[in-house]
Amino acid sequence: MNRIVRSLKIFYHHWMVVGFEKNIERIAIKHLHSLTELGDDWGMLELGARLENGASIEKNYKKAFECYSFVASRLSPCTKFAEFNIGNMYMNGLYHPKCEATASQWFFKSAQRGFAPAQYNYGLSLIDGWAGSNNETEGITWLQRASNNGLNDASMALKNILKGKSNEALRNET
Repeated sequence: MNRIVRSLKIFYHHWMVVGFEKNIERIAIKHLHSLTELGDDWGMLELGARLENGASIEKNYKKAFECYSFVASRLSPCTKFAEFNIGNMYMNGLYHPKCEATASQWFFKSAQRGFAPAQYNYGLSLIDGWAGSNNETEGITWLQRASNNGLNDASMALKNILKGKSNEALRNET
């Protein structure tokens, strides 16, 4: 299929997903499947999120993980979101057994791409030690990056850390 036809098909399916998303979810899912068949990263990422959360489609962590992994393996604007979602799946033990160290590695990949929630999670992993070792100084640096990128949770965490409140106590509050 030539590039122009592929681009038009992707545009059409994106438009159909957004247009039907609020009204007829099963049609949106159909168009997401079409986008994944076309190799569209956004479609694959969105389908993975719906499979993970069971949004109008049966939950399937394995397929969600596969969608995220496909997008994470490519260099696109969606990569950082896929890496973050994989980190969350490891953090919560969805599909793979819970592994905080592996989650931290995925958060780091996403954090390096500038995704504030990943910067926040990676910073917490360094401070709390679930990244494999404690490094409060580097953890604070990542929290500052997340805060600078507009993440209020990171600003609050920094404020509490600077007040001397342990991050574990902060986590128990939320």
